Amino acid sequence: MTHIRIILLGSLLTASLAFTESKTSADGGTPPPMFGPIDAGMFAVPASLMPKTAQQNEQFKNDIAEMRREAAANTQALSAQLKSIDKQLAEMHADMKAAEARRLESEKAAVEVKSRTAEAVQSIANALQQLSSGSTATALPAITFAESVFSGAALRDLAIARQALANGDLGTTRNALVQSIADAEANRY
Repeated sequence: MTHIRIILLGSLLTASLAFTESKTSADGGTPPPMFGPIDAGMFAVPASLMPKTAQQNEQFKNDIAEMRREAAANTQALSAQLKSIDKQLAEMHADMKAAEARRLESEKAAVEVKSRTAEAVQSIANALQQLSSGSTATALPAITFAESVFSGAALRDLAIARQALANGDLGTTRNALVQSIADAEANRY
């Protein structure tokens, strides 16, 4: 009975080898290694790809270790790049925020200058009205206030008006004050 089993196993083995050889010779070479699922996400590596000697096994382990080191180095490099990019973005955000704050401050200062200029212009207009009736009481305070606001050509006009007022020349005072208003309103101060 044992003898029959051996003959039967031998026949099956011979038939299996013959079938494999016929497939190999028909395709012109060795059959491609088959990768297939073993268990929930794991795959079998064909025996033809597995290391056959201790040296090959050691090389295989070294190759895997080298790939892991390279992957870790790449991960560290990418992490450093991301940190650098994050830092640059934070700096850009801070710069943009500072620029916006400067812009708002500049707008606020411009509104303040415009408002104070309008006040000074109104003060001089009131002084001109008083000068037309012969009163000089409001002219000097109006000139003093406008001098704290105006600059450039308007400030030069006020200096002329102050000098003319001191000399009692009301016509030149009025002309210089009118010119200071025109220069201030034309943003030439």
